[in-house]
Formats: sequence, structure tokens, C-alpha cells
Amino acid sequence: MGMSELAHGCCKHRAVCDGGSRAPEVYQDGWKKGLRKFDQCFPMPTTMVELSLWTKLAPLVLTSLVVLLFPMTAVAEIQVTGDRSAFEQLLNDLLQGAGATVAIHRHTGRMTMHGHPTTEFGIQVREKIDSRTRAGHAITDPHGRPVSVIIHAVRNQAHIAVGCFYGDGVQIIDIDDIRAFPQPDAGLPTRAAQVAHEFGEVFESVRHGRTTPPERDRKPRGQRDFDLNHHGGAYADENAVNMQEAGLTRAGEGVSLQGGRRLDGSTPVIIREPFDRGDQRLFVEITLVKRADETIQVAGVTLAAATLAAARAPVQSGRFATAEEPRPRTFNTASRSAGLLPFNKPRYLDLAFFWKLISR
Repeated sequence: MGMSELAHGCCKHRAVCDGGSRAPEVYQDGWKKGLRKFDQCFPMPTTMVELSLWTKLAPLVLTSLVVLLFPMTAVAEIQVTGDRSAFEQLLNDLLQGAGATVAIHRHTGRMTMHGHPTTEFGIQVREKIDSRTRAGHAITDPHGRPVSVIIHAVRNQAHIAVGCFYGDGVQIIDIDDIRAFPQPDAGLPTRAAQVAHEFGEVFESVRHGRTTPPERDRKPRGQRDFDLNHHGGAYADENAVNMQEAGLTRAGEGVSLQGGRRLDGSTPVIIREPFDRGDQRLFVEITLVKRADETIQVAGVTLAAATLAAARAPVQSGRFATAEEPRPRTFNTASRSAGLLPFNKPRYLDLAFFWKLISR
């Protein structure tokens, strides 16, 4: 259930750290071993003739050595930037009892998994790290290469609620918003399901070559790269985790119920989303609070009482917002204006918890 169209496109963050340029220790060790072996096989010249031959042959020999020691092959990769330590802790908390743990390299940001996961969430993470299905089939992008993505982990980032589809293979995830969701067995959408949604969204984008950032995507609403990724792999991954951990599946998008501005300058918004538990239709309310400093906090996730009329109402698909000034306008199912969202950004806001908002 990761946050969708409102927070993803609203993302103002443009500087994604490169995680440092220091080479991994394994490559450093390889160079040391390789050069020692090279020195034994090709001793340094001691005469002018040997020196002349050396200067001619050395570049070719060194080039061949580099190719042999470090062949350039495409490999799958999840690279994490931002707060790597906190994101690693979050993932390992979500993997407790799953039979596996993850590690994020402090300098390169490369994510690896140790063990053999047994939970749906753990298996999904393994699939994305390896770019290989649980049945063992390779997952590749349109160029035949393993899928590689970048996760930028933040904490209380302005304009971000849970996650942001940044485009170009990058996904932003707010750690604190993820932790605001319930743990398994609470009968509510879980933390792991939010991460699964965000992972699935960016992985799907690279896998199918749908990486255009929302602000540059000129395709019709519902056909943008973000829309296809959000309603494709992101939904499927989220629902699979929620089903195992809470017995729930998302039945559609939601409606926003705006509250009044508080004395401290913050504005609450309740997003009511439909879920199914077997044959029963439930409504989950996610309370978001937009603070004066533009940060958006997930303040609560609770079960709402559904009226009979609401339970019988047709479920709308899609999660859209108009990009008009001064604020995105919401629409009801009859396509009549129903008010303005309290997010003063004329771009697509990508909050995964908004009901169908249809553009005029």
C-alpha cells in the first residue's frame, strides 16, 4: 500500500547521493593479489633494452590483466543511498522470523541477503536482489540486462509521504512513515506491505522500461509510466504481503477527507481506502498530517466503520490528481469537483492512499 501518485510526483528531492567513490574491499584485494602475481611473472626491467620492451608491452599486458581480473558483466543490484543504516535496520526488523537478513554496504550501498527467506516479503526482496523469480528464471530489462534500481532512504523528508516514484530507476522511501504502519496480525495494512509496494513500483519500472518521471511524462493519465507501474507490480507485491500478514487485499483507491488547519499550522487529511478480507469489505483510514515545514507524517492507521451504501458502492480504479494551480483539485465519482487537497503543490502528489481523483 505504499504511498502513490500524490507523494511520488510531489517529490522535490533531486540530489541523490552517490554513496561514495571508494572501491569495495574485494576489488582492492583483487588488485593486490593480481599485482603480486604480475610482478612474479613479469619482473621489472634492469637494462635499457628491457626497459624499451617493457614500455611497449606494459600497457597491453596491464589491459589484458584488468580484463581477466575484472570482467565487465552486468549484474542485478539494489543500491541504497541516503540513510543506509536506518534502512537496513528497518528491513531486518521486517524480516524477523523470515530466516534471512539483509546487509547494505556502507560505502557502495549495495544490498545483499543472507539466508533463505520463508515469508512472502523476504522472498520478494530476494527476487529483486537477484533479479530472478522464485522459480529460478532470470528477470531482465528491455535490453536483456538484470534489473538494477536505486532506493533513496530518507527520514521525514519534505513533500514525501511513505514513498515517491522519482523516475529513472530511483524510488524514495520515508523510513519514519513506514514505521507508522502496523506490524503483522493487526488486521491492517502492514509495514512490510508498504515497502513491497515501493520496491515493486521501481523494479517494475526498470523491468519494463517505464522510467519516465511523472513531471516529464506527457502520456494521458492512467497510461503514464508511473500509473502502469503503480497498478501493476506495486499492487501485486503489496497485496501478496498484506494477504499473508493481515489477510487483506486492496479493493481500490480511496477518498480524502480534509480536516481544518490547526493552530500549529499543520493540516490533517484522512484517506479512506477499501480492502477485502474474504467476502467482507472493510475501510481503512490513514491519517496524514502536513506540517508547516512541508513534511508529511503518517499519524495513524485504523479500521473505519463502513456504511451499507459505501460497501455497495462500485470501487473505482486509479489514483490521480489534477496538476492545476493553486492546489490539486479532487473529484468525486460523478466527476464533480469535491474540493481542494491541502497540499500546495501544482504537481502530481503521489500518496498511495488517495481515492480516484479524476482530471477534468
